[in-house]
Amino acid sequence: MPKPSQADEVLSPADMDALTRAVAEQRARGGERQRQIEAMLASKTWLETAKFAAYSLQILHLGIKPWEVVPCDIMPDAVDVPGYEMRHVGSAARIVRRLLAANLSRYEGDPFGALERVKSATRWCASRKSWSCL
Repeated sequence: MPKPSQADEVLSPADMDALTRAVAEQRARGGERQRQIEAMLASKTWLETAKFAAYSLQILHLGIKPWEVVPCDIMPDAVDVPGYEMRHVGSAARIVRRLLAANLSRYEGDPFGALERVKSATRWCASRKSWSCL
């Protein structure tokens, strides 16, 4: 399934939240990354900059290699193409499915960290037999 174009893409509140946090996290890192984000905000759209911020954070947090696919760039139903398994398309798609199932965004800068926070919150609420805190 082809990735929707930026003009066709509908962002959920979870996507907007994750993208906003990605820009803030990249700015907070300071140094060259902060300067790069500031320059992009001055010359590109906010959405392009935010997607770049999320993409860069996923590379950092997941240890993605240059030939591997980043979860924010893949559809949840994507599969590995025979002969190109080293790109880990299937693995990235599984991460996206897990994020979406947890009502999170494919743009989470730290996908496993976000999933762990949801898991921890769920455990905390379950121990109190209340879902009102989620």
